[in-house]
Amino acid sequence: MKAKEFLKENKKTILGILILGLITYGIKLIKYSFSIDTEVFLVDRTGLLNSWITIDRYGLVLIKKIIDFANINLYLANFVGFITLFLSIIVCVYNVSMISSNKDKRVNILLRSINNNKSNYSRTI
Repeated sequence: MKAKEFLKENKKTILGILILGLITYGIKLIKYSFSIDTEVFLVDRTGLLNSWITIDRYGLVLIKKIIDFANINLYLANFVGFITLFLSIIVCVYNVSMISSNKDKRVNILLRSINNNKSNYSRTI
């Protein structure tokens, strides 16, 4: 299944992901709020980046170096973060659907065993 076919066939799933994302993170898109990392980033940018390197957050440091805003726009940053999260979830769902439709028996057995373990756990509760 190609990506275009996947998007056409799973419109309800994508809409559901979008609605859940807006319910969960929608407040960040309309309210001016920031976290501790944002506050430190505004005050001591290089110190925060160096501290991230010490805890092996190299990818985040690289992204901050590439997208280096002189004045941070929290609305834009939250919107870009939300879109990135939404698109990454769509890619993950697409990959799982590709794996589950694969004819390889080992993958199907793995997915069935995960599903069976989940259903057995929910029955015991």
